[in-house]
Amino acid sequence: MARPLEKGIRYFSVDTNMLTDRKIQRVLHPFGAQSIAIILKLWSLGYEENGYYLTLDKNLAFDIAFAFRLEEKYVNDVITACIEAEIFDKTMWDKYEILTSRRMQENFLNATKKRKNVVIDKKYYLLTEEETELSEEETEFPQEESTTNDKKEGETQQIILNQTISNNIDNDITVDEEESAREDEHKSFDIYEFWLISTFGKEKYDSEAKKTLIELVEEYGEDKVRDALERTIGNNGATIAYTATILANNAKHAARVG
Repeated sequence: MARPLEKGIRYFSVDTNMLTDRKIQRVLHPFGAQSIAIILKLWSLGYEENGYYLTLDKNLAFDIAFAFRLEEKYVNDVITACIEAEIFDKTMWDKYEILTSRRMQENFLNATKKRKNVVIDKKYYLLTEEETELSEEETEFPQEESTTNDKKEGETQQIILNQTISNNIDNDITVDEEESAREDEHKSFDIYEFWLISTFGKEKYDSEAKKTLIELVEEYGEDKVRDALERTIGNNGATIAYTATILANNAKHAARVG
């Protein structure tokens, strides 16, 4: 049985000069440091759920506001500012009400290079063929259908990027194992990078901080550590010790409930 196609990705890169990007600064200046946590959350949700875009439902702003202990209107205002500053593509928002960008799509393609194929909704695609770094033979476009077939009008057209050509099941397993190893290699680094951006220099950036975060990931898992970091930001905390306390308290509560 074929494996279900994985849509999202589990990590993404962030530029070290992110805070000097004029687009980011246009949001950071009027809305403050908490806006960066919102931007990171929007990126994370988009990459995790669909790989390269995020659909906004009526509860998203509330969910983010609740997680970070912010006002829902503030979150909506930050999202609007991100679109106006072109952190997310305004045309895609106006036409389809999704948050995406060329950078998100580039990150998605880079992170999925070892997948057998990658499916992208054609109407959302912002990159040129040259920017995909794929040859014409490696890019499959759906054939035009006649009006007499059973295909529903308006059905999504997709771009299927065949980035690894193989029909060998054993090779498929190897690809999955390589991707898993690559994700594990980046996991602790991504948590550290997330912390660096979120704290804005309130705590010294050193190997001890990274070591502590790695230990927390090993003990509690990446998702719980990331959630605890987001709570630290929402509570205006400034140290990893604060994050560790949240994790310890959550674990004690879970043990009592269990």
